[in-house]
Amino acid sequence: MAADRDKETSKGFDSEIGHLYGPNPYISLNSTYFRGQRSVYARDTNPTWEYLEAEVGRLEGGRCTVFASGMGAISSIVAAVEGRKTLFLAEDSYNGTRRLAQYLSDIGRLHLNMVTQKQLSSLCFITDASPGDILFYESPSNPHLNLYDIAAISRVCRDHGLMSVVDSTLATPFLQRPLSLGADVVVHSLTKALSGHSDVLGGAVVTKDPELDSLFRLRRSLLGAIPSAWDVYLILRGLKTAELRVDRASKNAYSSLFVFFKYLDPSRIYYPYHPSSPTLELAMRQMTGGGGVVSVVFEDEATAERFLDALRQFHKATSLGGVESLAERRAIHKGEEGTHPGLVRLSFGIEPWDLLEQDLVQALETALRQS
Repeated sequence: MAADRDKETSKGFDSEIGHLYGPNPYISLNSTYFRGQRSVYARDTNPTWEYLEAEVGRLEGGRCTVFASGMGAISSIVAAVEGRKTLFLAEDSYNGTRRLAQYLSDIGRLHLNMVTQKQLSSLCFITDASPGDILFYESPSNPHLNLYDIAAISRVCRDHGLMSVVDSTLATPFLQRPLSLGADVVVHSLTKALSGHSDVLGGAVVTKDPELDSLFRLRRSLLGAIPSAWDVYLILRGLKTAELRVDRASKNAYSSLFVFFKYLDPSRIYYPYHPSSPTLELAMRQMTGGGGVVSVVFEDEATAERFLDALRQFHKATSLGGVESLAERRAIHKGEEGTHPGLVRLSFGIEPWDLLEQDLVQALETALRQS
């Protein structure tokens, strides 16, 4: 044990100092602590975790708890549905979230109410809700990039006693801050853009509520969904350049729209800052950029596969938010049975735009020439 290096107070690191762009933190590998130190056991806290929690909390404007994965973070929230309370879950949420909620519902662990895009946008879902229920949704959603009015939804949830939870992974805190718009909890997969190098798993839950924060920490400890100090170090390394990477990826993604417009009907292209999107005004009010993900819908599976096969700069792989550009047909995954078989999600990296543009043009021409 590194006794002399574990004398920080239990308050952790001071998020106001701005450690992110300073020297790297040390990696604390302790599994236990001497009596009188910060904790009894390393499943409860770790100095390296605290550094990351301070930074993500500062970015989102709340108290952060980090987890071993994005699903670990999501599980801690889904587990908050107690007794006869209901989890209202948006139908277009991440498929891992939907599959977890459905599994727990099937075995009788929670009452699940799936909410359609129309019900969530119109706020009419609230007529079936009761105080203590939880609403969980994603904005922008994955992979359809649907947007929801976080401020309006947060107000109606607060007025009716619901906890509102926003998965803001696709936006990141650099483009959207749900807590400032009234949400109770924000979730991130740290695996994606915040770490940004496709080499580590992590998740985060952020809230302004001290009681909720304590509850999430307790669940992390009891359920064992703790990250390794080394993984946290890698996430911190990526977080140093996250704002620059998110900006570059967003510019590449936005530029791609004008390539796709030449080959596809605009209604088949999904992006928060799409010039003809019905939610463009909301996107510009709620977000400071469109993010690095674009989804396009080809006529059928065969055309989508020809497009993917023709790509050279984009790698055929799942996930998003890395420095490299990725593309995949989402319907191949379990839980995406309702997704159009021709939908391709593209995650833009930080490559020079001219290389990506050339690749998209030749892939589109190859795919559509044979359709």
